[in-house]
Amino acid sequence: EVSFKGAWKDDMEKFLKRDRNRPSIYLWSVGNEVLKQGGNIDKKFETKEDGADMGVSYLKFLTEFVHKFEPTRKVTAALFPSRFNSVVEWESWDNHDEFMKTMPAAMAFHMDVVSWNYTENFFGLDHKNYPQMMFVGSETGTNLKFGVRKLSMLEFDKDYVIGHYYWTASSYVGESDWPRKSWHRAFFGMDEQETPIGYIYEAFYKEEPVLKIMVKEPDTTNYNRWDRSFPNKRWSWYPMLNHWNFDEGLNVEVQAFTNCDEVELLLNNSSLGSKKVMEGEGPVLYWAVPYREGMLTAVGKRNGKVVANDTLVTAGETAGLVLSPDKLEMKADGADLVYVQVSFRDKAGNIVPKDELINFEVDGPATIAGVANSDIFSDESWQGNKRSTVEGKCLVILRSTYESGKVMLTAKGKELVSEVLEIDSVGD
Repeated sequence: EVSFKGAWKDDMEKFLKRDRNRPSIYLWSVGNEVLKQGGNIDKKFETKEDGADMGVSYLKFLTEFVHKFEPTRKVTAALFPSRFNSVVEWESWDNHDEFMKTMPAAMAFHMDVVSWNYTENFFGLDHKNYPQMMFVGSETGTNLKFGVRKLSMLEFDKDYVIGHYYWTASSYVGESDWPRKSWHRAFFGMDEQETPIGYIYEAFYKEEPVLKIMVKEPDTTNYNRWDRSFPNKRWSWYPMLNHWNFDEGLNVEVQAFTNCDEVELLLNNSSLGSKKVMEGEGPVLYWAVPYREGMLTAVGKRNGKVVANDTLVTAGETAGLVLSPDKLEMKADGADLVYVQVSFRDKAGNIVPKDELINFEVDGPATIAGVANSDIFSDESWQGNKRSTVEGKCLVILRSTYESGKVMLTAKGKELVSEVLEIDSVGD
């Protein structure tokens, strides 16, 4: 074992020399939520004196070392979400006004750019009090049902916040408490489909019009299961459905994720009213809608002009099982992947929200690297030759071998069999 003092200099020099010519790097980081920010130490290798200044001395010599080897970029360290003397927000709801008067952590005053995890509601106050500070939201969530907090992107002015990172962009197997099987609170789910959180952030940051409508899970059992599984919802959004197939007359909540000025919702061409995105409250709009079969349409406007629309259509009887790959050619290098979306469709091409086990057969130079769907509670394996659809969809991922040739994939349900999907595996 080697102490931090004994290892950091050699490690840091190596990665600085390796990466300093990469144009994608705009900022160097020398730490994330380090123990010394709160005065804590590694007792095996350090003494109390090492943490006495709350990490400032360590930050200073790390920063100086980076500037020595690469002086063109600024240096930061992602701070744990606590203020001076380790005061944290989740222990301060009863006196939140006083909490908002606290000073920044000591390390914040000694870095080129202040990267802070989950404290973006302080950026405006700290910028006013300490105008020399620039900020990066180095780790954020949605803040759903988290005290008095707003959606994280609504809490700061982008003029002096130079970066915003959400945890996370992609779902992954890990950080999940039973019965959940993944960290799915991301822009894209385990099935590689965009989530409500993805649409929310897309609507906030894109300049071109964004409009997506979804339905909040109306099934009490399914909703309560989600609710119990997330005692801390600060990274979450509500469970949402991407279809329009429900029981006649059922009251459902429709949400529109948008950066338009105004959205009108129509059911079978009859208006259900327009709603405006209010300053500081977007980018989500809500309607209570009694379900009727047919077509639900959202029309987005900017300055009174229609600029976007989205539609959910009641699907008819299942007509086929469709395979939709992200590409039709793979490299025969033993590592290339093809992501194939599998879906039940009606004769008009609408996805039928049908849950059924699908078996896969592969012929040719490829293997199945993994299978997935959007059910975070599923006990099915991530690897194998079968996976159930959820809302009519699942995912199968193919991996190339070192051989060239035709790869043929077939999906089989209880009654339906897909057309054979052909993918070319190409060598150098």
